[in-house]
Amino acid sequence: MARALPPLLACVLALVVLLTLFAGVWPALEPLSNLRWWFACGLGMIAGWSFLRARSRWHQSVAAGLAALALAGCWPGLALYVPQPSVGGPRSTPLRIGSTNLLFGIAHPKPVGAWMGEQDLDIVGFVEVKDSQRSQLRWSKLLESWRGEYPYQFVEVHDYYGLAILSRVPLNERRVQRTWDSLGEERGRPIALHADVEWEGESLRLTLVHPPRPERSWRRKVREDFLESLVTQAPQHGSWVVFGDFNTSEGSPWFRRLLRRTGLVDSRRGRGRFATWSPAWFWLPLVPLDHILVRGPRVLSRGIGPSVRSDHRPIHATLAWPKTPTPPSIPR
Repeated sequence: MARALPPLLACVLALVVLLTLFAGVWPALEPLSNLRWWFACGLGMIAGWSFLRARSRWHQSVAAGLAALALAGCWPGLALYVPQPSVGGPRSTPLRIGSTNLLFGIAHPKPVGAWMGEQDLDIVGFVEVKDSQRSQLRWSKLLESWRGEYPYQFVEVHDYYGLAILSRVPLNERRVQRTWDSLGEERGRPIALHADVEWEGESLRLTLVHPPRPERSWRRKVREDFLESLVTQAPQHGSWVVFGDFNTSEGSPWFRRLLRRTGLVDSRRGRGRFATWSPAWFWLPLVPLDHILVRGPRVLSRGIGPSVRSDHRPIHATLAWPKTPTPPSIPR
């Protein structure tokens, strides 16, 4: 049985990786893409083990084929580690931006405040803004208590999930994007907050997002329609940052299509995957669901914060406009 297990496991993993590769054709398979990296890594380890133990060229060929499939499955994540060419020095003071999820497991705001202070964030987005019955926290009041440090606040509370942007600079042209009214507990909740800021003479559009998790078909449909709306409503020119909990990873065809059609750049590019979410039964982040996508400014640094007792790790990035900018625009 022990000898039969690796081939059987390899067949299962190979099938799953193939399914994730065709997720763009069959949208029902798209949720698998969030674990595509781990499926492909497991397949790659079995392929390597099989190649070393192969007794014939046929077995070596099969192992090589499995390794190639594993590489194809890992590629969206591996591409994030490819070094990027350096750009000219910044012509502005760096802008520090970040976001974090508030709801699950947080019993005290101190870890969140410590992360914000350590990173010296100029703009911070909060996802899942909801008063917690478990910890007796009232996040709407807590955000207000930070007004001394962040005087400009765009807060939309909802019985299910709310969103908030706190900023050291004025938030202009504010707009709330909500879900449909026929979505049960999620009806009418804010799915995105849009605002414009001026940073040392540079105009920047901010979009904080939180589409539904893809656990049911109607939630997947809402998330897909929302990501498509980001494409159709994208500013034609100018700088833009989209950040928050996307409930999807780089393995998703919808995520890659969003980058391709809007000119947004994943701030992790050249730096790594930065997994942020972990299930309740595991202590380490496994899946990168939280992102900072950038068009216009250059990314000087990117990272994830320590645990704030949420099921998501905070994310942050330092941005700056280069001395010799190229006008950002949507690819044709």
